[in-house]
Order: sequence, then structure tokens, then C-alpha cells
Amino acid sequence: MMKWISLPADVQELVRHRAAYQRKAAPLEDPKLVARERDGHLVSLEGEIGEWVIADRLGLAPHRLNAHGGDRGVDFGLPEGRTLSVKSTRHVGGVLLYQSPGDFITDIAALVYVDAERMRGAVRGWTTRRVFMRDKQPFERGRLGTEVCMRPGALAPVELLVRWIEDRKRRTA
Repeated sequence: MMKWISLPADVQELVRHRAAYQRKAAPLEDPKLVARERDGHLVSLEGEIGEWVIADRLGLAPHRLNAHGGDRGVDFGLPEGRTLSVKSTRHVGGVLLYQSPGDFITDIAALVYVDAERMRGAVRGWTTRRVFMRDKQPFERGRLGTEVCMRPGALAPVELLVRWIEDRKRRTA
């Protein structure tokens, strides 16, 4: 069963504002294939919600590395210099998806289901780059070509990542 995390009202407003700003700052520069197929504003909104949900679930500080939008693929820094990328999907059965294996540039990636209408999300799981490279599968996108993915059932439960982060924080405290 998924644990939905709803964004507080003040965070909802901030998330909407940042997504709208990103759309104005670079309306045609989003290289993601999905953004070319759907409204870029909605894609940005879903991404912002996913990042906030991960920050809340993992006890990380919400952030923005670049105030003008874009984080170059790294959404959070973790203990021991590790990096995390958040992938958001509006599909409950959605997959952790990259256009190519080389696009997985962080140490860890997490998948979040997002319900943008209700401003909430649920963490589906996570994986390391090493495991992704070993277990990735082709994902056919029709005329958009073939990408690579991990199915939700192959992802590790978020509780393992929460415990790892808490353990590392205790060690350095």
C-alpha cells in the first residue's frame, strides 16, 4: 500500500510558483522527450512535487541548486557525498525511466508517483546506479524510441534508504 504525502498549503503555492517560473525561464529548452509530448508546466509541477515528497520522506531540506530552474540531474546531496535524483510519474504503474543508461548520473534514483491535482505523492522505491545498470530493461516509447527502465517491483523499499540516511546522520553527529 502506498503512503501518500500531501503538500502543505504554503508549499503547494511555492511549488506552483517554481514550476511556472521554470516554464517562463526555458519554455522550449527542456530536452526531455516527455516534455515535448506534454505541457512543460505540468511536467515541472510533477517534478517539484516529487522532489518535495522525497525531501519530506527522507528528512532532507527542500532546495533548489539553481534559482533559474534546472539542477543538472542532481536533486539532493546525501551523506558520504552521495547524490540522489528524483523521478516523478503520474502513472501508478509507472517505471523508473531514463532515455539512455548514461543519463543515470547520480548514485541513487528514487521513483515517486505524483497526483498533481491533489498536490500529493507517494514514494514507490529507489535503486543505485550499479543495480540499475545491471537490471535495466528496454522500454518501448513507440515513435519516441526505446529507453531504459526499472519496473516498480524491482525497486528497493524507501524504508531502507531512510534507515541508511538516519544511520549516517547519527554517525556524524
